[in-house]
Amino acid sequence: MNVKELPLTSYKSDGQQVFRVSSADLHKNLKVVTDLLTEGHFIEITKHKRKIGLIVPY
Repeated sequence: MNVKELPLTSYKSDGQQVFRVSSADLHKNLKVVTDLLTEGHFIEITKHKRKIGLIVPY
């Protein structure tokens, strides 16, 4: 699976691209999400449409 097939929404925050992914989709597609982190994108995690976390690249 690639990023285009993953049900992601995205927005810009302070010029930084942030992708929003549900906890279930994160669990199913961890490889794609880690690839996004490697590219420098922030990942916002939601559960039942509520924000529960933010993963930032190192």
